[in-house]
Amino acid sequence: MCPNTVNTYHECNDFCVSNWGAKDFSQQPNDDRKRIRMLKKYPLPSGWVEVGDPESGRCYYWNKESDKVSFIT
Repeated sequence: MCPNTVNTYHECNDFCVSNWGAKDFSQQPNDDRKRIRMLKKYPLPSGWVEVGDPESGRCYYWNKESDKVSFIT
């Protein structure tokens, strides 16, 4: 993992990934069950995709067309 991630002004780039690798995404099992249940009841609208955030360990949703992002609490 990049040693500069604690710097709020640092954005990892290709150099960081090639030297230190990218942080793996791992989600908590309880969150996974909640997420699956929610997606069954409320499927994602067209254009939205689910993305895993390695920093928080949570999924967020991104609209590819509008570039809007939403975290579910």
